[in-house]
Amino acid sequence: MMRQFANTIFRTNPSYELVLIDRLAQEDHDLIDTGEDLDDLYGVLRPCRGSPLKVRSASRETALLLLTLRDPGPIPAYLKKDLGADYRSVVARLVLDEILEVEEAGSFVSGTAARNLVLAEAPNQEGGRLAELSIEALKYGQALEGLTTQELARRLYFYGREPVSSLERRGLASEESIRKYLGQIGDGAAPSRLNANWIEAPKQEDRPWWRMWHPRHSAMGLKAAGYKLYISADYASLPAVFLAFAEALAEGPGVRGFKVARDVSSLCRPDNVIAYFSRLEDLSSGAARIKDYLSDCKARGVPFTAEVTRDGLMSWGIDPPECHSPHASSWRLWVVDRLAEYLLAAKTAGDAEPWRFALDRLSIDGVETGTWVPTNRNGARLMTTG
Repeated sequence: MMRQFANTIFRTNPSYELVLIDRLAQEDHDLIDTGEDLDDLYGVLRPCRGSPLKVRSASRETALLLLTLRDPGPIPAYLKKDLGADYRSVVARLVLDEILEVEEAGSFVSGTAARNLVLAEAPNQEGGRLAELSIEALKYGQALEGLTTQELARRLYFYGREPVSSLERRGLASEESIRKYLGQIGDGAAPSRLNANWIEAPKQEDRPWWRMWHPRHSAMGLKAAGYKLYISADYASLPAVFLAFAEALAEGPGVRGFKVARDVSSLCRPDNVIAYFSRLEDLSSGAARIKDYLSDCKARGVPFTAEVTRDGLMSWGIDPPECHSPHASSWRLWVVDRLAEYLLAAKTAGDAEPWRFALDRLSIDGVETGTWVPTNRNGARLMTTG
């Protein structure tokens, strides 16, 4: 929750230099994010010499605000009018990212030091197993040292992964053994359901670790998909999970496909069986049909996803639009990329509990971090990137 800023004084962080794109040296053009909308780009925010701040690109709207607040003052009326109530989240983001500073007791602060000045304490929300698991993952990430943002994001992404050896001891070391175990081939019910209702997609070169099926009654594939349903069950339950997907989803509305881990390493992931839907209502309907098949399944849980069942057996997320997140192709990648960045920023600033700052900062990006429900389909409005 954002605070009210009626009488609050802000200023542009003097440790940043705003540089017009036309005035960037040729060698400095690689500072610009290639996913940025160049038509709206003013230039870059370049840290002054000796500053630990990161380079960020700035839109024309951001540049106008930063030029306005070179002289300390309240948030200008034009921004409030243009953005409506959303202006508070934009301002909070700029302060926590150390682009703007906020006045406190005669001095100016930003980043973790300004958290309580721009964010109100959120009401307690009682989460289930996935909320607990997500905080466990963040505390684990907080304890790691010497990792880059990308390395930390990867550790968060794979939190809860089982050791490969546990499956190899079950004889699941090859693709063929996995297919037999899950019931994709053989004399069971699943192969007949697959043949009647599903078409297996060709193996994707960029994602060879998945085996994907699309419903025969729909030619749209994943183009109309955006909502994904995760099933996270123990290994003994995976054949039942696969049958549930093959049988219960075949004729369901809005079903665009489902995928299952192809190799032993991917099968160890907590999110090793995933279905895609066009709408959230379709996902909810599909989850209800699957639930009857999974009454005896033991849950594992996928961190950073919104619960469908309290035990974490079923959960969901939204893949980010490409225009909003060109570098993250899935909901969890989008989330962990940001969490890793915010964790490291808080650790660098000496915050006592970086995981809390990471949650607070992510909440401004359009995620209810008490429940991991996305609050904005297209993500919060971005004024800067980095």
